[in-house]
Amino acid sequence: MSQRETGRLKKADVFIVRFLPLVLFIMLGDVILDSWRGISQYPFNLLHSNSAIYAAVLFFISLADRKYHCVWNRAMYVELIVVPLINYTDAIFCIFKDAKPMLIVIFVTWFLAAIATVFLAIGHFIIAMMKKYRRGLI
Repeated sequence: MSQRETGRLKKADVFIVRFLPLVLFIMLGDVILDSWRGISQYPFNLLHSNSAIYAAVLFFISLADRKYHCVWNRAMYVELIVVPLINYTDAIFCIFKDAKPMLIVIFVTWFLAAIATVFLAIGHFIIAMMKKYRRGLI
């Protein structure tokens, strides 16, 4: 591989690690809304659901490597870990007797993660802009 190709791949992996939780989080929101409407996304849902281990690995990669360090997506990663764990726990122990309480719990956790993501993103970009301002780059 040439130096240029390696540089492109490094940029691509940073993009993937930062962009993937956003895409999966939005897809999860769509699945939750369709569940409220009684619409099953069964085959599509198999593509990205029940991936707590995958989301956990990406979360720890984003914490471990400085180039992937992105504060604003942490809540989305945590939500992508929590939902499959709720589904798995309910499948084993039948915690929720009906679909409605389970949907309420999952929607509340999704909504809280969305709010946390917005606050983390605003804080992250304000701090970044303040650092640039102090350095005289703005």
